[in-house]
Amino acid sequence: MESKIYAQLIAADDFGGSDRQSSTRRTFQGRPFDLAAGNKMLTTFSGRKPSQNEFELSSFICLLREYSVQSYLEVGSREGDTFYDVVSSLPIGSRAVALDLPGGMWGKSTTGNQLKKAVTALVAKGYQASYILGDSTADNVVGSILQMPRFDAILIDGDHRYEGAKKDWLNYAPHGSIIAFHDIVGHEQAEKVHGNKVEVPRLWAELKDQYGVVEFVDQGSAMGIGVILPLEIK
Repeated sequence: MESKIYAQLIAADDFGGSDRQSSTRRTFQGRPFDLAAGNKMLTTFSGRKPSQNEFELSSFICLLREYSVQSYLEVGSREGDTFYDVVSSLPIGSRAVALDLPGGMWGKSTTGNQLKKAVTALVAKGYQASYILGDSTADNVVGSILQMPRFDAILIDGDHRYEGAKKDWLNYAPHGSIIAFHDIVGHEQAEKVHGNKVEVPRLWAELKDQYGVVEFVDQGSAMGIGVILPLEIK
C-alpha cells in the first residue's frame, strides 16, 4: 500500500525534510498513473464498503510513519476499519484508542460489535489497542481520554456537523501532536445513514488559515484528509 504513494509524496513535496516546521499548506492529489493501475478500493477489516479513499488513507499512513507515530486516537471509528488499517501500520506495541457512539447521529447501532472485533484483532497482533463507546463530547468520555498520556496523532471523524466537529477539536486537539480531520472537502455533502449535512469543510477552512497543513485529496474525491502538523502555527 505504501510504496507508490510515498514515492508520489516525495516527488511532489518532501514533508519529511528540513522544512517540516515551515508554515505552509500543501495539497497532494492522486496521480493519473494510480488510476491507470486500477486504484483498487481498500479491502476493509469488516468486509463492508470502505468509507475511505485509498490514496488519501495511504498517504495519511505514510505521514504517520514519517513522524514515527506510536500512539493514536481515533474519534469516530464506526466498524473500526480505518482504525484497524492505521494502527496495523504502526510499530507493534503502539498504543491506540478508538472512540465511537454506536447508534448516534453519525453511526449505526450495529457497529459496536464489529469495532470490538477490530480492537481484539489488533491486541492479538501485539498492539495496546482499546475502545471507548460513548459520546465524544460527554464530560466523562473527555475526562477518560484526557487522563491518558498524550497521543502522537489524533484523527477526528465523528460528528460531521460544524459545532460537533469543533467540540471534538477543542476537546482533543490539545492532547495530541498531529491532528487530522476526515471529509475536509465536499461542501454541502450529506452522509448516507441519516442524511445529515457534512460541515467539516467549514471548520477545516477556518483551521487551515491558522495552521500549516497537509491535505490529501484524490482526484474527484468528496472526502479528503487534512492534517495539522506539530508546531505548524502561522
